[in-house]
Amino acid sequence: MKKILFVDNQKPIRLLLHNILKKDYIVHAAANSNEAIHYIFEIDMPDLIIIDPADSEMDNANDKKFIEYVKSSVLFKHIQILVLSNNVASLEKQLQQQTVNLVVAKPFDPIKLRGSISALLAS
Repeated sequence: MKKILFVDNQKPIRLLLHNILKKDYIVHAAANSNEAIHYIFEIDMPDLIIIDPADSEMDNANDKKFIEYVKSSVLFKHIQILVLSNNVASLEKQLQQQTVNLVVAKPFDPIKLRGSISALLAS
């Protein structure tokens, strides 16, 4: 079964994603990129990371560094990354295309998101 790690500082979003995905995937949630790093180093390596870069400037910078680290690491570069965001236009400028596999705007349709995740993990 494929494994998904989602990183979001909002607990309701983490719970929503968990409930949407738990039937088809092994899911784990992290409140921030520091927890996510701990998870992938110490606990398990996911097939997909879903992340919403934080709103605060400092946390947003940490989240971007986390994404860039995962995609540049020999150990982790195979992990797919899906970004959820309220500000898609700004993020697409800040993140290089090669660092993320898909960007989805918030609010999102849970059914369409599941389809996008299935397609990403099938590729």
